[in-house]
Amino acid sequence: MLQRNVITRSPTGAVGRPLATAAAAALLAVSLAAFAALCVLQRAPMADALVYRAEGAAVAHGTDLYGFTVTEWRLPATYPPFAALLFVPAAWLAPPALKVAFVLGNAVLLAVLVRLSCRLAGLAARLPAVCAATALTLWLEPVFQSVLFGQINLALVCLVLWDLTRPPGAPGKGVAVGIAAGVKLTPVAFIAYLLFTGRRREAGTAAGTFAGTVLLGAFVLPAASVDFWTRRLYETGRVGKPWIVDNQSLQGLIARALGEPSPGPAWALPAAVVGCAGLWLSCTRTAAVPAAVPTTAFAAAAKSPPAGKIPYAARARHPDEAPYPEEALHPEKAPHVSEASHVSMTTPAPRATHAPGTTYAPEVAYAPEVTCASRTTYASKTTYAPDRALAYAGRAVPHAGRSAPAAGPHPDRWGVLGTAFTALLVSPISWSHHWVWCVPLIAVLYAGHGPRPAAAVAAVFTARTLWLIPHQGDLDLRLPWWQQPLASPYPLLGLLGLLVLAQLSVSSSSASRIR
Repeated sequence: MLQRNVITRSPTGAVGRPLATAAAAALLAVSLAAFAALCVLQRAPMADALVYRAEGAAVAHGTDLYGFTVTEWRLPATYPPFAALLFVPAAWLAPPALKVAFVLGNAVLLAVLVRLSCRLAGLAARLPAVCAATALTLWLEPVFQSVLFGQINLALVCLVLWDLTRPPGAPGKGVAVGIAAGVKLTPVAFIAYLLFTGRRREAGTAAGTFAGTVLLGAFVLPAASVDFWTRRLYETGRVGKPWIVDNQSLQGLIARALGEPSPGPAWALPAAVVGCAGLWLSCTRTAAVPAAVPTTAFAAAAKSPPAGKIPYAARARHPDEAPYPEEALHPEKAPHVSEASHVSMTTPAPRATHAPGTTYAPEVAYAPEVTCASRTTYASKTTYAPDRALAYAGRAVPHAGRSAPAAGPHPDRWGVLGTAFTALLVSPISWSHHWVWCVPLIAVLYAGHGPRPAAAVAAVFTARTLWLIPHQGDLDLRLPWWQQPLASPYPLLGLLGLLVLAQLSVSSSSASRIR
């Protein structure tokens, strides 16, 4: 007797999704309201936003861009002239309106960063998850400080991460990285990363865009450009004292550990070693991934059939990723297709014979292969959009009424994160709010290694230990040994991350030799 597997959508799931969305939106609203109330109660000056406003005003009025200081802390302009051109609209707003605009704008950028982090990690960026993650990541110390100061860190990270997670050969890939480097020089490290990983065209586009920002600044502000590139760029003291706990770079760590305000060669030599080793590990780690994730998968994603006909393509699992148990597969929930058959990514799912003379075709146009221990293959009913062609290998066939994960983890995920943390480590000054790269790091850890390591890293970036130790005046230089890790949590975590990258690279090389 012919039997058909009828898959119905659960009424409970249909009702639960709007409730989950509403709950996540309420959590986000409460989080933003609490942040706004804290800013009002503490009378947060948002000093960096006021510096940007002064820079825009200097450009608009033709005054000396690098000759002023603002706020009670006497903060000067420290970014290249191109950045000052972008800040001109800030001069048109009164300070209260500017602060509101920066808080709202950074809240939107944080949500964008969460989505981009999901893309990097291969997580499904559903609306409830994005809202909830945005509400929670707002209280990570680097993100909190970035929004509190009115900083542009979230905008720069979004530019770089959006550009680097686009498919190879995408039009204008590299432009956003070049613009980010033109605003703040630290993203120049990603141009080197593109070059050393063999993407010369993208590296050339990024370098050309960066050069264009320099030329534009020189054309509009010639005197300021000469002043910045020949003098101000090398005056790191203008940015701030390198030994205070605010500075979470390698120089800050070494200065506090030695009790020396200017560590000199004691910092420069380790920074050079860390810079070279970190960039090499990042490039090696990225170069090792295509052995497990063929780059042709990107081409398949770019040339995939129209939306609604796209399979959830499986990829090979990298050796460092935890395997997914076969018990996660649910053959009883999937229509049977055939014994020991492989379903192609580009051909329709085969028709399965259930009785003599009677056939039954599953209601899919394209189906992935999910193979159980008995070598029985099952076809999924779910179809996906073109940019979702990459997927986790060995993932379970989606249950009825559920959406499958958006895509597999990006092969550049560890290379991008390694380059970001290398740049933060070797920069002479990396304020704590520069470490907003913790958001994609937590997402990648959660997707690849589970909630425990992600929660541990999130705890480090939430604990605010650097602000709990005595740090008024020059106390930062007289910390006892047991307070040193509390004063430098981010550079220590960055160094640990590079060691993990080295271990993963060694493991990957060993696995490749074994194969």
